[in-house]
Amino acid sequence: MNQFPLRIKRDLFRLSALMVSLSMFTACTAGTGDGDTCTKCIDNKPAPTPYITTINALNHHITLDNASAMISNFGVAREGALATALGAPNTFPVHETFNLKAIDSLICQPNVVGFRVYLALDGQNQVRFVLTGVDGEGRDVIQKRQENPAHAAAADEMILEAGQRWP
Repeated sequence: MNQFPLRIKRDLFRLSALMVSLSMFTACTAGTGDGDTCTKCIDNKPAPTPYITTINALNHHITLDNASAMISNFGVAREGALATALGAPNTFPVHETFNLKAIDSLICQPNVVGFRVYLALDGQNQVRFVLTGVDGEGRDVIQKRQENPAHAAAADEMILEAGQRWP
């Protein structure tokens, strides 16, 4: 039983890694040329920094079997100790869905080179996913606020939540 909290942490880490790997794609907006040409926002990013080079070298792909096993493991923990520890069923969602327009607007911000997913609790003690863009130094608007409580999000520092949660 003493290993269970460590297992929960490991499973939450794996869930976060899975969410990021399933969410990685390039956004494409209508181009000015003929045919199937388009402009990808990934082609218009800042010059590489050591952080950008590091995250671009990561392989986020996993197998369907691995993803299924990780999701199943989380489901067992979700219905067991997690619900008991937090005092309510369905505190953790099985998944949360964001539309492509929201994801596109997040990753196509001028200084965003990736995005980060935070686990958060809303006013009803339900776990939600908060998505923020990450800049070339590996920082996001949440970190900037934690470092400086007076920091206000700039117009180009978008934060997403309000995904469709299930259950």
